[in-house]
Amino acid sequence: MDIGYSKCSFFVVEFTPREPRLLDCEHLRFMGSKNMDHLLAEHYDELMKTGRGTQESVFSAHKAKIKLLDQVEKQRKMLSANDESHISVEALFEDYDFSHDMKRTEF
Repeated sequence: MDIGYSKCSFFVVEFTPREPRLLDCEHLRFMGSKNMDHLLAEHYDELMKTGRGTQESVFSAHKAKIKLLDQVEKQRKMLSANDESHISVEALFEDYDFSHDMKRTEF
């Protein structure tokens, strides 16, 4: 399995004494780390909506969206090596500071 930035690839290989043989492969175009970042950012957007008591999305402000996606990417990379990670974004949206702890199992 290979999870890249924009796609995920799966390979089934048979290893024989003479040579490896590719039996099957599958590519999922919309299942890369970029897509995981967006799903996690949407999850955090829902948490912020309930925390602030508003329906205004962080995705409505371009600068806030970029700040959140940048921190989400850093958190995802931390979770690949550690069991838990903390995200903290100051002045994310209308002077709203956001922080959240996440465990790898939740991710």
